[in-house]
Amino acid sequence: MSIKFLKEIIKLHMADPTYGYLKKRIKSHTNKTFYIIGGPVHGNLGDHAIMEEEKCFVKAFFPDYECEEILMPFFNTQKALLKKYISQEDIVCVSGGGWMGDLWVHNEITIREIINMFPNNRVIIFPQTLYYSDTLEGNKVLSDSVRIIAKHNNLLICARDKKSIDLIEKKFRLNGNSSFFYCPDMVLFGGMDKPNARNVEKIINVCIRDDCEGLNKGAKQIIKKCIPNGYSMCEIDTVVPYRVKLGDRIDEIYKSWDSFAKASLTITDRLHAMLFSYINGTPCIALDNKTGKVFGVAKWIEDTGMIECITSVNEVPEALDEALKKTHSDYNPNLLRKEYQELAKLIRKGI
Repeated sequence: MSIKFLKEIIKLHMADPTYGYLKKRIKSHTNKTFYIIGGPVHGNLGDHAIMEEEKCFVKAFFPDYECEEILMPFFNTQKALLKKYISQEDIVCVSGGGWMGDLWVHNEITIREIINMFPNNRVIIFPQTLYYSDTLEGNKVLSDSVRIIAKHNNLLICARDKKSIDLIEKKFRLNGNSSFFYCPDMVLFGGMDKPNARNVEKIINVCIRDDCEGLNKGAKQIIKKCIPNGYSMCEIDTVVPYRVKLGDRIDEIYKSWDSFAKASLTITDRLHAMLFSYINGTPCIALDNKTGKVFGVAKWIEDTGMIECITSVNEVPEALDEALKKTHSDYNPNLLRKEYQELAKLIRKGI
């Protein structure tokens, strides 16, 4: 047993001590099943919310199917079991997010592996942002994935922004019954219960990323100088500094949502900080990130008037004045229902 494998087993035990029951269910399933691979155990609550909404989507549109979430460490340690017991009638899904590209290349490799493992299944890649850097490495990652994807004849790739759709159209070769679809981020599906409304306080939430996707270095200091009298600035994040157990996931998401619901405004360059703000009725000033996914996904909800996109942190003072005039609004989970209905139809088309 390798050290890497042992670490994945430990992650799995910590995230879901009852995973043995999942192994038994997989072996005994007689009904057709959706297997959603990529359940997070890390601290990014955006990824956790995506998975929960994907399961809500399956429950809403595919009541004739069972649904099983496959945590990443489960996939990494139980590949032989999955390959043996997932039947050709089952639907294999890759969880949505920013998997596709060379920024987080380990996720790209996982997608290739799933496609190769299940050549005879309907495979769904839930809404993604695709980003391949214009470098030798980025071009190689792209060309390798294009080659592998072209081998599958029943693949549906969903992209949540126009840049990603354009990239698929220009670069990818889809064969047989494979296709692609422009679809909102799954967090906008609106299947999760919303906590009760909170009293709004004079708080301005600031969530600026400092990883390889960030473009707004020093933004927090600039924003801090712009906070109006009477308001307090609160630095928050949609990433918690610890692993999230499967049993704690919903509570962690709701805890995060509460911090957005009670604020007067959010300023962020994180996609799911923008979406968490929106679904909790709080206006948001959004800056873009390296992959363009923030502005790309904002297009889906721009007509609500809740999101103000700015291209530079220097635009914050003027945007603040306008954003603070906006009132909190109730989230409409049916706003994008037609898009998800179309996604369900496309999934069934390949079954």
